Amino acid sequence: MNLLRTLFVFVCCIILQQVVYSQLQNPMITHYNNVEFLEPIKFQSMQTKMLGYDFYNLLISPSEDAFFNASYLSELTNNQFFIELSHNYPNDQTYSAPDYGLDRRVELSILPYYSYPYYKNTTTSGPLARIGFLKGHSSILKKINFGFLLDIYYDKAQKYYFNYYWPMPLDPYLDYTGLMETSTLDMIMPPQSDDEISKGFHLTSLISFKLSEKLRIGIKSSILLKTIIGTSRYNDIYGGYYYEDENENYSFDQYKKDGTIRSFEFAGSLLFKPNERHRLGVNFGIIPGNDKQTIIDSDTSYYYSYNSYEDDNVHYNRNEYVNSSNQNLDWDWDGKTIYSSFKYDNNVNENISFRTGATYQNRDAKLVENESYNFYNMSDSYNVPPSNLLYHYINTSENRRNLDRTGDGTLSNNIFRGFLSFNVNLENRTNLIFGVIFLNNEMAQSAAEPISEDYAYVYDQHSYYDTSFTSSFLNASQVYDWHKSKLAHSVYIPMGFTGKINDVIEVSFGFTKFFRETTIHEAYNLLTKYSHKIDILNGDTTQTDILNQSDKYIYPDESYFEDKLLLNSGISLNYKEFISLSIAIEHIILDPKRLYLGLEIKF
Repeated sequence: MNLLRTLFVFVCCIILQQVVYSQLQNPMITHYNNVEFLEPIKFQSMQTKMLGYDFYNLLISPSEDAFFNASYLSELTNNQFFIELSHNYPNDQTYSAPDYGLDRRVELSILPYYSYPYYKNTTTSGPLARIGFLKGHSSILKKINFGFLLDIYYDKAQKYYFNYYWPMPLDPYLDYTGLMETSTLDMIMPPQSDDEISKGFHLTSLISFKLSEKLRIGIKSSILLKTIIGTSRYNDIYGGYYYEDENENYSFDQYKKDGTIRSFEFAGSLLFKPNERHRLGVNFGIIPGNDKQTIIDSDTSYYYSYNSYEDDNVHYNRNEYVNSSNQNLDWDWDGKTIYSSFKYDNNVNENISFRTGATYQNRDAKLVENESYNFYNMSDSYNVPPSNLLYHYINTSENRRNLDRTGDGTLSNNIFRGFLSFNVNLENRTNLIFGVIFLNNEMAQSAAEPISEDYAYVYDQHSYYDTSFTSSFLNASQVYDWHKSKLAHSVYIPMGFTGKINDVIEVSFGFTKFFRETTIHEAYNLLTKYSHKIDILNGDTTQTDILNQSDKYIYPDESYFEDKLLLNSGISLNYKEFISLSIAIEHIILDPKRLYLGLEIKF
């Protein structure tokens, strides 16, 4: 009967989530490109995972408090060993350029940009394993506690590249009337895909010392190491022969990505506990880190066809097309995070306690980015129709494009988080948690990018009526300065409960009402210099020089307001006071994004 009642309560929680759920995301974590080393990795207990991310540090959890502030290790009354497994369910999403001002420059620049102006669909799935141990009091080490935590990462992303439109504006100074139907080359690529694997580990160690009954100190250190490997997309070669016809067509597209992410964390903390009712913890930490990644992308396409007929007349036709490109992109992030925090607990009585605290976090990072892009296109056709030289023609065209770009980017981020929470123990073995969180997030980004390009276009046509030769050479450079600032004020109102159905089964359910107001300011300066030379027909030359073409623009400030409801749930199976097996679900069970399974042993 108790089991049926437990299942009924749990299913009701899930149905309630499905009814009121709008969209769940992790609003507390912000990412800028791939700079994940800048964000401190927070340890969350299984109880927090069952209630939701926003309950982090609102609960009184011995393991969670210890990894937040190492001096809290001295509060442990026993040893804890825990293992957690989690799995990301596939998550399809549309991906565009990272927020580095590149999308703005693509809109503005006379130079086509090939690195980012397409969309791709990403499916990510992968497990994460966590092993941890916390040493409590013992007869040998009465004043020293220690512990460790090992996180193992393995994520695999399959990226599907849809058909996309690749703009390549031709020379604006040439008249292509009669030569080409359009001034833009449309390249529709076939669907492609590649695999990207990210794997690594995060190792954290803790130690605390009990100086007296009222004062304890702690030290925390950690290292994060990740590697990223991307593989090639497709390789296709085929051809065939039919009588005197000859066809050959092949394409080769190789994509390779290598990267490493490294970061270190060091934090010192203290805990002041004058009596059993009051407790104050203070924490200071620094996280330096580096993110280096290299992308090599090469693409070659070749098409050749030949037709020949020998009857009373002779017909000869040949077409050849070659397209090749090569891109090398390197970026190097260097940055650090500095944070400080405090947390105060007050046990009002046996059933009611409250907790308040605040965290200030400052992140600064610098980016050095280098890119080179080379493009070559050749088209050659030769036609001799039967017994009619009036229609004999030869067409040859070549495009050569070389682009070099260097980028210097900066990122500054200040985050303040304050919270107040209450824990209430009800008589029917239910624990109620509710509170409020205030978050102020201020971010500033900037980018300065000099770009240089050499572009050559040659068109050669010979026929019975006309012989023409056209060549165009363009040398261009740009200096692009961009900055963007974002200010967000957020309020979270979390509420949750953990209820024991009996001595074995415990269910948890948590939701957060979330409000956020965001204001964005963005502006850019664009300075363009280019020189142009054209040769037409028999060597007649036209020279055109344009220098210092400057554009400045300030986008209207953008403001928007968000109002969402975030939900989580979970269930635990307990064996006496020693073993606990827990399951937590992010989002909802009908559309889960992550599933956690945790085992905790106390001895």
